[in-house]
Amino acid sequence: MTIMQIPQYWNKNILILGLIAVLTACGGGGGGNDNDPTDPPPPVSDTTPDSFTFITVSNADVNAVVESNSITVDGINAAAAISITGGEYKIASGEYTTSNNTVTDGQSVTVRLTTSETGSTTNQATLTIGNISATFSVTTRPDDTTPDTFTFPAVTDAAVETQIISETVIISGINTAIPISITGGEYSIAGGSYTAANGTITNDQTVAVRLNSSADTNTETQAVLTIGELSAHFSVTTAPDTTPATFSFTPITDAALGAALTSNQITVSDIDVAVPISITSGEYAIDDGDFTAVESTVNAGQEVVVRATASGSLNTSRVATLNIGGVQGSFEITTLADTTAPVAEFMFPPPVSMTDSDSILVRGITTDDYSEITSVTVNGIEVETLDSYETWQVELPLLIGEDNNLLIQTTDSAGNISIDGDVKAMVRQGVITEAFPDTNNQFSSVVGIAIDRPANRLITVSGDDPEVMTVNLLTGERTPFFEPQPFGPSGSIWGVALDHETNELYLKDSSRIRAIPLNTDSVRDINNGDLSYGLVLLLDRLDPELKVISATNWGGEVISTNSALSEVTIISSSKGRIPDAENPIGTSYGIALDESHYRYLVTDADNQKIISVDRLSGARSIFSDNTVGTGEPFGEIGLAGITGIAIDKENGRAIVTEALSGKIFSVDLLTGNRALLSGPDVPNTSVELIESYGIAIHNPSSYVFVSDRVLKAIVAVDLVTGHRVIFSKSENP
Repeated sequence: MTIMQIPQYWNKNILILGLIAVLTACGGGGGGNDNDPTDPPPPVSDTTPDSFTFITVSNADVNAVVESNSITVDGINAAAAISITGGEYKIASGEYTTSNNTVTDGQSVTVRLTTSETGSTTNQATLTIGNISATFSVTTRPDDTTPDTFTFPAVTDAAVETQIISETVIISGINTAIPISITGGEYSIAGGSYTAANGTITNDQTVAVRLNSSADTNTETQAVLTIGELSAHFSVTTAPDTTPATFSFTPITDAALGAALTSNQITVSDIDVAVPISITSGEYAIDDGDFTAVESTVNAGQEVVVRATASGSLNTSRVATLNIGGVQGSFEITTLADTTAPVAEFMFPPPVSMTDSDSILVRGITTDDYSEITSVTVNGIEVETLDSYETWQVELPLLIGEDNNLLIQTTDSAGNISIDGDVKAMVRQGVITEAFPDTNNQFSSVVGIAIDRPANRLITVSGDDPEVMTVNLLTGERTPFFEPQPFGPSGSIWGVALDHETNELYLKDSSRIRAIPLNTDSVRDINNGDLSYGLVLLLDRLDPELKVISATNWGGEVISTNSALSEVTIISSSKGRIPDAENPIGTSYGIALDESHYRYLVTDADNQKIISVDRLSGARSIFSDNTVGTGEPFGEIGLAGITGIAIDKENGRAIVTEALSGKIFSVDLLTGNRALLSGPDVPNTSVELIESYGIAIHNPSSYVFVSDRVLKAIVAVDLVTGHRVIFSKSENP
């Protein structure tokens, strides 16, 4: 309760009469007489105080304790009775009381009372001293029924069908209990029970509101609380639905390899706001827009399609996954099933061959673009492999005196099996002196070899006469090409080269070069003394204009002729000191163009060397001999004779033959180091070279063709294992 103190006001009484009376009673005339009948009577008891008042109080708080001003009791000479109605009093600093008592002159008295519980109402306390009374009036201030503004923060993203309670607010600005009511919810005062019934609330009380959120997403629900004449809304909005309805794309099967395919169309639904859209391993388009893989947003009702690219492998699935607001749908594309068996190819032997051994080492490769290779057999015998059948080999027995068909069969993990009995090669087990594959059109001899790949044939020259033969690369069968007569005084052709760009055949005898177009009847040639005693020939197309290069056996010269066969230029000559006399070249039976090092490699059978000739300056240096380069030595001078040479660019080596030793060397193009590729004992096979000259690489991964002048044969030599077989041959006596 509030206590209000009223200021005191003092009443002054001038007391002089008593003093005068005393002085008069003691007046002159000599001594006094105590019983003088003229003395006044003793004072009469006075309990009626002077009047007193209390200051009226207005605008007091309701239900408050208010104190009056203090008054001082005057005008009594004896204790006077004191009493109160409607309040309490205290004398001096004593305790407040409602009990009757007495008060003496000079004491102070204070009154207090409790104000009304309603505004604009007066409460009174009446104090009586003796027979004098005074009233203390206190009037409360007028009622304030309008509270201060209050608000309830809105709630968003609420769960559906959930009871939501507002923040608590404190009601202020009123001085009396006022009505409180609510619509759309319930309220609680000062932490009490929630109710929807009308009630009252007083100043400084707290209130909270609660309501049930909507059953629908992204929907607002309100409760309105009214206190007095002021209302406040409590708004609760449920969270928007950002999870769309599930969607799916129809899978595609048997798709073409690498095809770009578009899915069926889906419509986004069951969301209230725009939600993220993204994709992996594909693209999407919204409402017929451009395809994109960039993340964006999408709204309900929009239409989406997906595009993805099929695998480049058979029977393989690719999945593009579209994500809309956390819901995923997959568009799966599966390519055609693998229905093709692995493809196997013999690297050795050639399609047809002959040997007098009772077995043959077969080497090959297998490819399968789509499935794992699980088995490769040749004639029912499982091959050996170290790289999952990418390469393989197998030793096969041969039926003596018969043509042995090599039947290959492959299997992959998809269950595909190659056709049983597919003939890939034939090996005849026979006598080496016999003709192969038949006795038709037999070689008179054979030295130079050129491969005509577009026509799938070899072109050979004999070295003994003007004979030019073709040999079918699939059958080994020989056919006379033509006899270019007259050609030269010797009548023998040693050098042969084929220009695939112009489809012209170039032939070389001891003094002449002739160009023969294969598709016309025109012939051009050049007969020049500088070409004398030259046996070998090559074509150089590193420059825009073709150069026809030959090497002579006299003077160690390397000579260039233009494509028109109208000019002769000596590039290098030890005799002519072009550019000097160093490293002369003896008798040469082989010349090759090493493109990567911009040089010609020329064999020297007289000195067992391979000479490097710079194709521009003509400078000569030793590329490899028994003093330059390491490894397997060349044979002795006069007993071996380095002859043919060919460049294996893919493997960075030169393949070189020795005419009389039966050896074939692999020579590193960087170092000149030598390795024995094939020889009489490497490997141990009965097909031996007797006098080899020409050499032509069929495939760097397969075999090389070597001509043998004495055997009158083309021999195929495995470039990996060194095994040798007869490819085409005449009968020997």
